[in-house]
Amino acid sequence: DGRLMLKGERLHYRRYAFLQPSLAAALDDGRLRIERLDAGLFGGRASVSGQLDARGTPRLTAALKLEGTSLEQALERLADARFASGTLRLEATLAAAGDCQRALVESLEGKGTIEARD
Repeated sequence: DGRLMLKGERLHYRRYAFLQPSLAAALDDGRLRIERLDAGLFGGRASVSGQLDARGTPRLTAALKLEGTSLEQALERLADARFASGTLRLEATLAAAGDCQRALVESLEGKGTIEARD
């Protein structure tokens, strides 16, 4: 059990550069809570919060958000494509449960919105 807080200037993962990443998480009795994970991404901000509960059958819940993101930068990094520009906004909530990766993927459900402007 414990708490974890991290902040940085820049984090590189594969082709992605996360600016000023920040993480606040807590582990308590088999539950990992991501209270806040956010960073600059594609010219905007990305944030994630959620929980992984490993008591009994593991359950995962998450909320994802992208705001003020450059659609052009996102498409270029994610798909090597350059066919659109503008601002991208995404919000999603997801949930899954299962005792292996396959079960988690098969049970994945949620809802979300994607907006592209200009």
